[in-house]
Amino acid sequence: MRPQVLAAAFLLMLSGALAEEAPIRRIWEDFQSQLPPLTPRITRDEVVTSDVAPRVRLRRVHVTFVSQYVENGSPLTHHAVIFAPERIAPENRGKVVIVGSIAGPFQKSFEINYGQPMAALLGYPTMILPNPGETPDRPDREWSIRYLLDLPREQRRVTDHYFFRLAIPYLRAMDVFADVLKLPRGDIRAVVGGHSKRAPSAYTAAAIDPARVAGVVFMGMEGRWSRPTGGPFDAVSPLFNSRFVKCPTLYLGATNEDGYTMFNVTHNQSLLEQPWTVSMVPNYRHAAESPQQFLIWRMWAAHCLSGRPVARVWDATHEETPEGTHFRARIVDPNVIVQVRAWYAYCDDVPLWRDLVWYPVLMHPKEGDLWEGYERGRTPDAWMVEVEDVGGGVHGYVTSCPQNITGKEARERTSRGSRSRHWEEK
Repeated sequence: MRPQVLAAAFLLMLSGALAEEAPIRRIWEDFQSQLPPLTPRITRDEVVTSDVAPRVRLRRVHVTFVSQYVENGSPLTHHAVIFAPERIAPENRGKVVIVGSIAGPFQKSFEINYGQPMAALLGYPTMILPNPGETPDRPDREWSIRYLLDLPREQRRVTDHYFFRLAIPYLRAMDVFADVLKLPRGDIRAVVGGHSKRAPSAYTAAAIDPARVAGVVFMGMEGRWSRPTGGPFDAVSPLFNSRFVKCPTLYLGATNEDGYTMFNVTHNQSLLEQPWTVSMVPNYRHAAESPQQFLIWRMWAAHCLSGRPVARVWDATHEETPEGTHFRARIVDPNVIVQVRAWYAYCDDVPLWRDLVWYPVLMHPKEGDLWEGYERGRTPDAWMVEVEDVGGGVHGYVTSCPQNITGKEARERTSRGSRSRHWEEK
């Protein structure tokens, strides 16, 4: 479809006739005629002893499928691994988790830290899904979205945006999951998510298929949102699609993200009519290998699929005194609260806020739902609240958005990967 036609179609969708349905859903329905047939191939199907829970036997399935065609008509292939309880509990029928993963040397980490615990400890069949997949000319190498980013602006269509293209593997993976579990495809209820470029595409998938996506983990993608413009690319805007996503969404971030502006998540959440749950991992970088992230994923899956409550943090405020700083927040949490902490930081890297060290201060319960902590000395530059709890046997962490106390300038960091700000080329 030509860009001009697509734009006209999008404006028609906004006219009111499709007010209750995401425009991206109609775009997806039209795009499906360009997809290859979905013919998943199981290459291994076995029962193994779980590495993380040795008393539990898991079904491990290696399944390969093609999600779409990319440049030059190359098929995009995904070599996914599914972990499922040997006997799935009746109450977990159709409940699954799909973790968009980084392949190669990270594959084993995703399997052991995300896939196995979700299946062995919580009972949810879990797919580790390399997203993007790979093409025949570069096997064992993740397909690069650079091809999409380099398209001339006048040629770009919504269907060329990687928020849409990387949503396709999630959507087709739900069908593959149903086929492997021998369930009707409509019976799947999936928590989907992934890190960085995999995050907004999971949210796009939730807007396209709200009936089957039961939860989203929007992980480590702290790009700054802007309000919808009325143009065709609103169709892949997380802010625009928030009205069409029907499931709970978690922003799982880190205080020392690379490549983004500090406090972007705070700005983004302020634009939402219904802010998401937020969990920021203190002193962590732009990566998906923190043990705390593994626990938070389990918390969110249990919340979305089995109703585990999550903490709510609100009215987070600070008060400066001549001697120090009081930190206060209101917390509603029916779970067992392990600790509540105020994390604070000083910034010596204005305006980029790189390599900050965050320090914890215990907060204590006061009257009602009020919690308070105090740190003497110089006023910090930023702070946030963290609630650690346990509910239904599942550990969890929820935070407030970080706040800029002193108003120091923040600008976008130049990405240098998971490296110190002092790193440079030789």
